[in-house]
Amino acid sequence: MFDIWRGPAPAVVKSQVDLIFRPGQAIAAAKILPNQSHATQFEAIAFRSSTGAHTYADTYRAAIGTVLALTYGGVSYGNVLVADVDVLEIANIIAATGVHPDGTPYTHSPAARITSRWAIVRLS
Repeated sequence: MFDIWRGPAPAVVKSQVDLIFRPGQAIAAAKILPNQSHATQFEAIAFRSSTGAHTYADTYRAAIGTVLALTYGGVSYGNVLVADVDVLEIANIIAATGVHPDGTPYTHSPAARITSRWAIVRLS
């Protein structure tokens, strides 16, 4: 999905309880909320062929509101809700060669560097 992750790892999932107090009552009601983390924001960079860069950026935008299984650098972060994605820049570069975080090599010439900002909520 992306080659470079700049920012913190997704927050740890915690159980949350919402306490409800009513005026004049000595007790409170408790509501257990679904397990989730707080939103985490990070910047991501992906290197792709320049001919498919805009299509790839559109797949980022289409991910908003969906639940994805997130693995980066061999570490699984479980399911995350994609709260927001902003494609900041699609820059044409001469060439890009490297290894994706999943271990597959890539060589693109001409290439594009897609820089995006993500907001995700870890669900599991």
